[in-house]
Amino acid sequence: MKLMTVSEVSTMLKLSKSKIYDMVSDGMLPSLKIAGSVRISESDLLSFLESCRREGAERMQPRRTLPKLRHLKPRCTDRARKA
Repeated sequence: MKLMTVSEVSTMLKLSKSKIYDMVSDGMLPSLKIAGSVRISESDLLSFLESCRREGAERMQPRRTLPKLRHLKPRCTDRARKA
């Protein structure tokens, strides 16, 4: 079993270290704590990524567009009008 540091995982996923720590503390990403250091097994990381792919594919739906807000008037400042 290969264990990875938070830094290695953050580099691999192109996310910040704090985001990885958040995912670990929220229970989204399984981890081990060895001598005070968080380690993530490569197999757990791959399982996590696979679960993200499936969930994302199931959730993929066309985006709903918001209605146009015609009743709102644009705000202009005096400075913008003079310029």
